[in-house]
Amino acid sequence: MYSARHRFGVGANRLYAFGVAALVSLVALSTGAPLQAPAAGGVGCALSGSIAQLVLWRLVQGVGACAGPILARAVVRALYERRRGVQILSYMT
Repeated sequence: MYSARHRFGVGANRLYAFGVAALVSLVALSTGAPLQAPAAGGVGCALSGSIAQLVLWRLVQGVGACAGPILARAVVRALYERRRGVQILSYMT
């Protein structure tokens, strides 16, 4: 019986993590730009070979995840006057 390490050259956990990251990336790429940075970070995390690479890819995930809510607030502030913008922002939180 062959193991994942023997067949693919990587351990079963890393192979599973890559499969999950690839699936999440495909979903994120099909839904639009706000999810692409965290998805790319997830693939990078799954394929990282050292702790330094893992930290770098986690940073990419964090920046990408923070961008969505900030951009949404900026769009609301740009489109609506003060009173209506506050109402819209209250619906978002």
